[in-house]
Amino acid sequence: MAPQSPAKKILGLFFRDLCPGCSERSHAPGSRLCSWCLARVYPVPFRTDAPRPAAFLHYGVMREMMIRLKYSGERHLGAVLAEMAVGEWETLPAHGETVTCVPCSRRTLRKRGYNQVNLIARNVCRLTGGRFADLLTRAPGPSQVGLTAMERRRNLSGVFRVSSGVPPGRVWLLDDVRATGETIAHARLALLEGGASEVVCLAVNFRETRAGSMLRPGEEERETAGRED
Repeated sequence: MAPQSPAKKILGLFFRDLCPGCSERSHAPGSRLCSWCLARVYPVPFRTDAPRPAAFLHYGVMREMMIRLKYSGERHLGAVLAEMAVGEWETLPAHGETVTCVPCSRRTLRKRGYNQVNLIARNVCRLTGGRFADLLTRAPGPSQVGLTAMERRRNLSGVFRVSSGVPPGRVWLLDDVRATGETIAHARLALLEGGASEVVCLAVNFRETRAGSMLRPGEEERETAGRED
């Protein structure tokens, strides 16, 4: 997937009737995407024995928009991804409930200029009436991209800290892309240890790399090689 040209980015920003997935076609009625991009959206299948790990598979147009938000500076896609996820999640924050997000490191924040999960989370609050609070910090460390579950677990040990007092009531914790689940699990544990009584985890995309999945092992690593988490 090649990044969108500057001209396409401008079109997507100023012509709201254009599909943010491709910036070429008008969006379909009742959707933010055109019919061609909608055909490349893959919701995570429902299961009877376990909750879904995220709203969408990290594949097709959802993966393309997430990578553009994360690495190409297209911050407007935070609103698009939030709107689509809110329409797909089974449960949502109630009005006034606290919503927070998995933080990036200070190094990544300085380099990128923003935390893409923060942008999505604030738009989730706009849509649901939740109240955003930046509750966690992240210590410096290697990127999670390309690591095994065990490597991710070691990489994340003690990396998250509560930066401010946890408000009473339920806390909703948001991540952009969930793979092994180690990142959001460690962030959730930090919130519980920091005083949260209940933490509900949400993710937009799920990166499935097991045998037979649409996203082949190594594909994401090649796509994001040399980039920060």
